[in-house]
Amino acid sequence: MHSMVDAQVVQETVKRMLDSGIDVPTIRQTLADIGLSEAEIQRVLSQANAPATAQPQAPAEPSPESVRDSLLDDREEEELRETTAHAALEEQGLKLDDLHGKVDLLHEKLASPSLSQSALEARLNQFEKDLGELKAGSRALQDLLKKILETNRETLARLEQQKK
Repeated sequence: MHSMVDAQVVQETVKRMLDSGIDVPTIRQTLADIGLSEAEIQRVLSQANAPATAQPQAPAEPSPESVRDSLLDDREEEELRETTAHAALEEQGLKLDDLHGKVDLLHEKLASPSLSQSALEARLNQFEKDLGELKAGSRALQDLLKKILETNRETLARLEQQKK
């Protein structure tokens, strides 16, 4: 960490995050986003989880140094919040860009007919054409067989009349 004040600001911020119910993995990620090592993160979390020790009583009138330190602490805490928020927003932006890319790719795939779909359509068209030809051939054969049957009946009828 950069200085003792930074350590104190981070420690207080982590304590507040824990008190407000933010889960430890989120806090770990936030601390990593601001550049803390795993060892520093572990130390900060263990200190934040440790019971608070009794603080000495503050004087009734704050000294100018304590006011200045308090203002510096507040400013550093605000900078930490802004950095954390900026990192989180940047990460979300990257995730959205990635998601946009994936959606665009999916739209392209859905919009362009695949080769297998084109091949299937061509085969289906060929089957329809072949089926039409088979139906026409079947009708012609049926008509021919009807004519042969009719001719056989007529021949049989003539033969029976000749026998009489």
